[in-house]
Amino acid sequence: MSARLTPAQGRVLYALADAWWPPPGDAAAGRGGGDVDVAPAVADALARLAPGERRALLRWLALVEWLPRATPAGRHGFAWLPRDARARWLAALARSPLPPLRRGAEAWRRILDEACAGRLAAAAHEPAAARCGVDGPSAAGGVQSSPPGA
Repeated sequence: MSARLTPAQGRVLYALADAWWPPPGDAAAGRGGGDVDVAPAVADALARLAPGERRALLRWLALVEWLPRATPAGRHGFAWLPRDARARWLAALARSPLPPLRRGAEAWRRILDEACAGRLAAAAHEPAAARCGVDGPSAAGGVQSSPPGA
């Protein structure tokens, strides 16, 4: 059984993946984390969590979507920001002095690392996976990228 994600939660989820694992070099050279279908694996991971922990993580997604709008220059939610702006927001959240913001960033990074690795392993036999340009989790905690055909 898996937890259902709303369209808004899915949009933020893919924006997180895209910010943490951008396409290698030129976007045409390969796909990044936002291009990998991680929603089913994330929904399964959420279903395995305790209800309180699941609610906290889903609230974190909603908070992250609205945080940029709370700034003086904020006109857009997180999912609608350019990739570099999203990456800066995530780096700031990971260093936040507020434990719930920091723990949420760490938890989502861990969940997406596992979801991406699982999705990529399952797709290893698909021809599209070879062109994906994403090899899986790196030792640094992100997803390694390689040029197609490497």
